[in-house]
Amino acid sequence: MNEARQIEMEAWVIDFLDNRRKEKKMTVEEWATRVFPDAPPSAARMRLQGLRKPQGSTGKRKRLIFSEFTRMARALDISPSEVCALAENAFGVLSERK
Repeated sequence: MNEARQIEMEAWVIDFLDNRRKEKKMTVEEWATRVFPDAPPSAARMRLQGLRKPQGSTGKRKRLIFSEFTRMARALDISPSEVCALAENAFGVLSERK
């Protein structure tokens, strides 16, 4: 899978999780402190914001790290494997070569 496709999939996953957060009526701050409990609330929010929105002069999102992904999903009471299955349905088989 090429890098552009990976970035597109990461954005889909983050958007899916952010929409789940909204459905749960959870604020970004609440989500951030659950994802990054050891960070001060403002730092946790900034770390999560870098994943959710394009940043800086490049206009790109921060790349999704697997451990952050699992914490983001679990903080919303959703299994990371469920999110992976949904992403696979949206993008086709993850092992496909494109």
